[in-house]
Amino acid sequence: MLMSMNPRTASCIPLICALSTPIYGEARLPESVKKELDHYKIPMSAVSLEINRLSSPDTIVSVNADTPRNPASVMKLVTTLAALELLGPAYTWKTEYYTDGRLRNGRLDGNLILRGGGDPYLVSDQFRHQLHLLKQKGLSEIVGDLIIDNSAMTVPNLNRAQFDGRPQRVYNVVPSASIVNFSATRVILQPDNNKIRIITEPPVPNLYIKNQLAPVNARCRNRWAGWSFKAEQANHQSILNFDGKYPIRCGSTEFTRAFLPNTEYTYGLFKSIWEEMGGQLHGQFGLGPVNPRAQRLLAAQSKPLAEIIRGVNKFSNN
Repeated sequence: MLMSMNPRTASCIPLICALSTPIYGEARLPESVKKELDHYKIPMSAVSLEINRLSSPDTIVSVNADTPRNPASVMKLVTTLAALELLGPAYTWKTEYYTDGRLRNGRLDGNLILRGGGDPYLVSDQFRHQLHLLKQKGLSEIVGDLIIDNSAMTVPNLNRAQFDGRPQRVYNVVPSASIVNFSATRVILQPDNNKIRIITEPPVPNLYIKNQLAPVNARCRNRWAGWSFKAEQANHQSILNFDGKYPIRCGSTEFTRAFLPNTEYTYGLFKSIWEEMGGQLHGQFGLGPVNPRAQRLLAAQSKPLAEIIRGVNKFSNN
């Protein structure tokens, strides 16, 4: 099926897919579909679609089917098909943890090295489980640093702002071997008596909040009007400056952004979860390959490819 990737057409698709008799061209589209297109001011020249039965060669709907379009997220079908063909549905990625010092009585006198394997769906729950397994291996206190080995994937040093000038949008996050949780942070603005609380999920220690939002008892004309935020990067951390007046009648507002570079985010999330679990990390953050003399402490497997691509193809996060 080919179609315009304008998100406003999404409401039209269920109506079209419900058709059971062949229809060709704009003139034969049901009035309900035409009304939807007119409502969102989508001209027919911007729509391409073709629906066929799998059980027969009959075409049910065909509108501008031969007009070239930008495939957008539909291109994921090509890459996931290639992954199934080349890797197989049971393929998994490994995230490995190494130590380059002596581990005794829960204390590591050295560094812990996280070697990313490119797991595309390593999210907070799976990451937390991996750290729990490290605790079960007898690790509790890390005297050295957390070193991230990102060498499993060679990715160009792309600027997140290069695509559309919005570097904090999650869809602009560049892949990396050690990415966790898509490097995404959910921000919640919540009126609380005479202040506006700012909550970040998951909390990471290298993402600092400067809250200068002032609550105002004004009509909520637009929950994004009257206030703003700006992110500044410095020394493996990000500072979020919130300023302006927030109408408390708007209630809570939430949004998701990628404020930190991938490796800094992974480090921050590791430190946050590790300390929450009672672990200690005395050192800082570093980048580099696994020392050949380092000992592997844990190799954690991802979900199988067949399960991962369900999420990849369902959500528009490329």
